[in-house]
Amino acid sequence: GGAENVLALKVDASTGTGWWYEGGGLSRHNWLVRANHTHIEQDGAWVYTSQTASGVATFHTSVAVAADDPNPSGSIAVQV
Repeated sequence: GGAENVLALKVDASTGTGWWYEGGGLSRHNWLVRANHTHIEQDGAWVYTSQTASGVATFHTSVAVAADDPNPSGSIAVQV
């Protein structure tokens, strides 16, 4: 149950863009991304190698975590 969700978009063409079209509409692709309060940021996980020699590689990782909850609790475990 629950109430319906509402998604509102506002476009502002008051400043003008200098292009031939000043319609103020959405002119690019748009996506609605839904995530939990605590999540890996979009494009926030990276794995790369910095050195390879004799069949051995060194891997580096980076993970950007977003905690949008105003009162976060718990823990996050990252396992490689």
